[in-house]
Amino acid sequence: MYFRGQVYKFFMAAVVTVALSAFTPAIAATQSAPEPVSVNGNMTVTVAPAVGAEAITVTGTAPAMAPVVVVLHASFSRDLPNVYLNRRDVYADADGHFTAVVPIGPDYWRGSIITVTASSSSATASATAQTVVTLPNPGVVVPADADPNH
Repeated sequence: MYFRGQVYKFFMAAVVTVALSAFTPAIAATQSAPEPVSVNGNMTVTVAPAVGAEAITVTGTAPAMAPVVVVLHASFSRDLPNVYLNRRDVYADADGHFTAVVPIGPDYWRGSIITVTASSSSATASATAQTVVTLPNPGVVVPADADPNH
């Protein structure tokens, strides 16, 4: 907008911001989380190493569209207490399936046990599974691994 030879960019930016704010509720409504349902049902969980990463793949079933909390704990030794590793909040899809790839850091100790618990506020049940920390790339041999003096 020009006024007496000067450009008023701030005024125009304010006008555009006010005009676009009318669309904000509609945009926010399309990006919200799925509406959870209150259904009592069983849950299952399966864990497997994520190849090529210090992570595990967690899959399972829960009530359809239910929020699911996936929590990881590690057991390093019988002499040490369990350690909290990570947490992921996911949603089951319309068929009741969920998947998450969850990093296991700081547990890079080969042979330690990771316990995965999946629970939902919409279900009365939870599910637990365990896995053992292994190499992120089993079977891969690179020259640096073959040379013990490297």
